[in-house]
Amino acid sequence: MMKMSRTAIALSLLGMVAHPVCAAPSFEETARQVIIAFQQRDNAKINALIDKKVGMYVLYRIGAGFDYKWMKKFDINKPIPDFNYLLGQVGWFSEHIPVDNEFDHHTEAEYVCEKGWDHAGFFVSYTGTNNALLTFSMVNGADSGDQASDTRIANARRLELQSERVVAVPKKWGDGLIFHLSELHGLGKGWSLTLLD
Repeated sequence: MMKMSRTAIALSLLGMVAHPVCAAPSFEETARQVIIAFQQRDNAKINALIDKKVGMYVLYRIGAGFDYKWMKKFDINKPIPDFNYLLGQVGWFSEHIPVDNEFDHHTEAEYVCEKGWDHAGFFVSYTGTNNALLTFSMVNGADSGDQASDTRIANARRLELQSERVVAVPKKWGDGLIFHLSELHGLGKGWSLTLLD
């Protein structure tokens, strides 16, 4: 009887030690997975990071304005379906893979027209207070020219509140990869790719 109790205790302790291995990837690990997927131009890896129910928004610019496209699957070779204009290459233009301490949560990178980003690095910012861009795009550039539904706008605002924005810039005054990761299913349950800008 005593031996069985020790075995049960040992198995319980082993289960407690093994639990963190099964935990959802951290924010930094998920951001790293996004960067690697874009480096490799790998649709399967990108789509594995998109929540199947929520999908992902792609923001893009037409002239001075913004528009968006919502999708459940992403194709790096045709990032905006039904959009015939030449967009240029979509992807990550560096082979560097960041480690956790390279994700800067304190510096705000700023895009300067006709020059590029004023800092190089991996910048993370909370989007809940300063990113009305998605909501603005949805109100003013709704799907198929129709006014966006209240539900779609509410979902966009919810995404903004649950998101962290990553600006990955390989070199100062160059182009960058901008994406949002959201904790859609509660704290510690993983991050999903919800927006590409």
